[in-house]
Amino acid sequence: MALTVGVLTTALLVAGCGSGAFVAPPELTVITVTPDPATVVQHTTQVFTATGRDQNGNVMDITPAWQVVGGIGTITSNGDNTATFTGRVLGAGRVRATQFSVQGEADVTVVATGTPVLSTIAMTPGTRTLAVGEQFDITATGRDQFGNAIDFSPTWEVEGGIGTLGLTTLATTSSRRFTATAPGTGRVTATDGDVVGETTVTVTDPAPTELTNLFFLHHSTGNGFIEEGDMRGWIAGYNATHGTDYELWDHGYNAEGLRDPSGTFVKMNYSIPGDNTDPDGLHTLWTTSNGARATIMDRHEVIAFKSCFPASAIPDLATLNQYKQWYREMRNYFDAHPEKVFVVMSTPPLHRLSTNTTEADNARAFANWLKSADYLGGHANVVCFDLFDMLARADDGSATRNMLRYSYEQSHADGDSHPNTLANQTVGPAFAEFLVTAAGAYHP
Repeated sequence: MALTVGVLTTALLVAGCGSGAFVAPPELTVITVTPDPATVVQHTTQVFTATGRDQNGNVMDITPAWQVVGGIGTITSNGDNTATFTGRVLGAGRVRATQFSVQGEADVTVVATGTPVLSTIAMTPGTRTLAVGEQFDITATGRDQFGNAIDFSPTWEVEGGIGTLGLTTLATTSSRRFTATAPGTGRVTATDGDVVGETTVTVTDPAPTELTNLFFLHHSTGNGFIEEGDMRGWIAGYNATHGTDYELWDHGYNAEGLRDPSGTFVKMNYSIPGDNTDPDGLHTLWTTSNGARATIMDRHEVIAFKSCFPASAIPDLATLNQYKQWYREMRNYFDAHPEKVFVVMSTPPLHRLSTNTTEADNARAFANWLKSADYLGGHANVVCFDLFDMLARADDGSATRNMLRYSYEQSHADGDSHPNTLANQTVGPAFAEFLVTAAGAYHP
């Protein structure tokens, strides 16, 4: 009665607060007794625990009265919320915990000495580390007090919010398949009565996707970088040193077609629309639905493409702005495919005998824009290799500024704008390194 008065007084005090809100005091509403069920060998003991909860599901301190139903043994309170049961008579019964009018029970079976009883649960594996999205199977093996395997039906749980459990292909009660869903450390438990087995599980972030398939779409100038610049040789050396597996595919004119990572023509081509890799042709390739685009996207991961040197003949601002508009529209397609890396390349410069300062200055302006934040900013899967800057004379105000460097001319007497061997040997390794770096830095 004193306890009842105390609760009532508390309720009145709360009701008298300025807020006027009534807060009901905690009231014992349920008692759960564990383990449930339990198997006890005759003349041995088992500790039971009573857990009390209020109307809101919160744990409450209780010291219940204990009794045995069924005459199978005796039980003694330990002075808290636990009690020790001793099995006396073979058979099935229950232990009961009571506080006020609230009761909780657990089923108990007393078995004869020598009767196998589940004593341990061994989990295989005992620990495991895996990434989000990966799976592994867990097997629980029960053994009795004599160390022999015993049939049992555990309750399975995942703790730590790191994954889910499902049936394995064997679909047995003693095995489950764990699927990792979130990073963290937790455990998987198999419980039968008061016997628990556990596997500690650490889940890491998913391993980043590695992009290793490199593709270069080009015409004649690009072929010099690949062959005289020995791009495949550079990539092979990098792989050998770093334990990577980068491979370079390339496609020239449709008549030449595709080369595989060994540098062998595979006797097929992608039918590039119009065989055109000038800016307008690239625009058609990337902004229209066509077989070449579909095949490139299906087969390759890091995709580089360039126009040849005639595209550096940019006569006026209108043409320059048209180039920019085409590349913006191409970028819209790139944005829709974050699983790929797109390597845009500035146009190679023209020979001083094949251009003028206006065209050369505009070509420099286009190259600068293509590598600027205005074009690349906010588009993580689009990068620029500034081929123009590697091959062109500096923008130094001279009469041959922004034109093919004199040291890179194949001939000083005619206007052939193909870069010479020195240029190819300079660009090839740099371009190969750029592709590998771009691939390694991006994780879709």
